[in-house]
Amino acid sequence: MTHEVATLEVPEWSIAADTTLKPEPGSRQLSASPSSASLLSANTSTCNNKPKILLMGLSKSGKTSIRNVIFHKMSANETQFLDPTHKIDKVDISNKSFLDFQLWDFPGKLDISHLRDKEDTSTIEKIFEEARVLIFVIDPVEEKHSIAIDRLHGTILEAYKINPKIKFEVFIHKSDSINEDQKIDNIREMTHRINRKLMSAGLQDRILISFRTTSIYDHSIFEAMSIVCQQLLENILSPFENILNAFVSSNKMEKAFIFDLHPKVLFKLMNEIFRVLN
Repeated sequence: MTHEVATLEVPEWSIAADTTLKPEPGSRQLSASPSSASLLSANTSTCNNKPKILLMGLSKSGKTSIRNVIFHKMSANETQFLDPTHKIDKVDISNKSFLDFQLWDFPGKLDISHLRDKEDTSTIEKIFEEARVLIFVIDPVEEKHSIAIDRLHGTILEAYKINPKIKFEVFIHKSDSINEDQKIDNIREMTHRINRKLMSAGLQDRILISFRTTSIYDHSIFEAMSIVCQQLLENILSPFENILNAFVSSNKMEKAFIFDLHPKVLFKLMNEIFRVLN
């Protein structure tokens, strides 16, 4: 019997964003460094019912590069021309068939954990209350781990206090510059350090954090973001698997896939729902 593999394509993404989200390579933007108040006030004023993914981390960790490579088709080499993020950029990601959410890209200088005494509490609550996933990006090559871990710990405590259902993802980024042993060591070290901090707060059994090594120069960032997006589709994954299994069985095929050409999010049967399309 001859087996075939079928692929079902779904429409590409529709992205609504500010005109400042993807500057031309080589362009420069002149702006003064804003205060924490200005970073929050206008940017959190508009909320809707869409689920939110929060993208946080220290400056130069690679947050905006991740966003542009995955959702704006920017090449990895072009990201070197991106200017630092000075305000919260909110991007509407709309997939006509599956996904519909907002991605909030936070400036690295904004430390949410230190704002409760300086800002209106409702402003901070507005950030986390509708968030489904918080992604914290760490650069293991350039950043001092202690600073990044402290920021991560404070952000997690603040977010969990407001929204206990939020899920936490840590991207140990720019992993293309380190070998496999170093990747394992980085995950082990950061997992140990953040779990020790959570243990001191009595939250080690309540908060689950996933650590992933990523790079915009290979498939790892697409795989990591696919896993994040999967968490927004938990209610429909089982029906999709049933449909694909029925399709394979009735057509005597070996496998069937449903995937997005952009940004390479792949649905797959056999308990491997999301994988990267290489």
